[in-house]
Amino acid sequence: MAKEVQRMTASRVELLSINREHDDRSLEREEIEFIHRIVWASQ
Repeated sequence: MAKEVQRMTASRVELLSINREHDDRSLEREEIEFIHRIVWASQ
């Protein structure tokens, strides 16, 4: 699942789907074990 964090509050995280064939998601923060940050740079 590849999602982009659209909005993060104290209780919820809203995720925007990178692949538009899949739905966006909204999760309670307590449902999330970890969020990993990926930085992409091209030369």
